Parts: sequence; C-alpha cells; structure tokens
Amino acid sequence: MLIVGLVIGHVLRLKKSQITSLPVEAGFQNGTIGIFVGLLISEELMQGGLSRFSLPSVVYSVLMLVTIIPFLLWRRSL
Repeated sequence: MLIVGLVIGHVLRLKKSQITSLPVEAGFQNGTIGIFVGLLISEELMQGGLSRFSLPSVVYSVLMLVTIIPFLLWRRSL
C-alpha cells in the first residue's frame, strides 16, 4: 500500500508532504475498515470478542505500524 500511495501521489504531482501522507493514511484506513467489516459480518459481535474475520486486518495493521516507521524516516531524509 505504501508503494501504491507513492505512485499515485507522484502521478497526481502532489507536494512532498502530501505524497508522504497519502500512503500512510490509506494504509491505516484499510486496516481499520477491514476490522470493522470483519466485525459486521460475524456473529461474534454480540459476544464481545474479536471476530475471526477481523484477524487478518489486525495482523495487517500491526505490520503497517512496523513498516511505516522506516518509511517515514526515509521520507524525512529526502
């Protein structure tokens, strides 16, 4: 998602700060939407637990946090 956001930002000729924020925002929103949709389609919502359908989005969100830090450090060094 980071690379897609960077490419879209360059194609649209956005400013450097906007190009950096585009993949970050898109990545976090995808994880959050995935968790929410997983909760909506599951019967486990009423039981108060984490839906098995949301688990892949949770893993994605954690990995997004791990990969976003080097990405931001790289973008700040440009």
